[in-house]
Amino acid sequence: MGRRREKSLSEVLSTDEIEQYERSKKRLSKAVNDFNIFEFFEKVFKEVEWSTVFGFLLNSSETHKLGIKPALLWLQYLIEHNAEFKSYAASWPVLRVTSVRITTEWSTDKRRRLDLLLEYVDEKGNILFVIGLENKVNSGEQQDQIKDYQKALSKVFRQTPKVIFYCTPDGR
Repeated sequence: MGRRREKSLSEVLSTDEIEQYERSKKRLSKAVNDFNIFEFFEKVFKEVEWSTVFGFLLNSSETHKLGIKPALLWLQYLIEHNAEFKSYAASWPVLRVTSVRITTEWSTDKRRRLDLLLEYVDEKGNILFVIGLENKVNSGEQQDQIKDYQKALSKVFRQTPKVIFYCTPDGR
């Protein structure tokens, strides 16, 4: 008994059916590529939950077992997509980073709370640089909010390079 030969698509389907299949395949591929998990989070989570999820992903000691990869990939994304930050961070010792510590709701002396504080740390526990992250999902900036965060970070991390990112779904 001989082996059965597999039939090609053109032997099973008409030209119209193959074209319809190819169009459907392209639409599905586009839908998958266009899907943005962060848009989903925006609809489901409030600001505090969003910060908790983002903090979990960026914290190198969390249970996700990804280590520093998410925090370094996010840092790389920021550098590649923000020319001003790229020039500022050019001297940062990124290659010496061995861990990232996260503080959610980091408090200032003016009783303000920065959503996330990321401390990029070397193998000896020295803080190499700091990123403050303020998420604004469904709220506006309070008066002098970022200015107060900048002052607080400068006071606590005097000699440490630092920056604050103000993140919104609409890019404002």
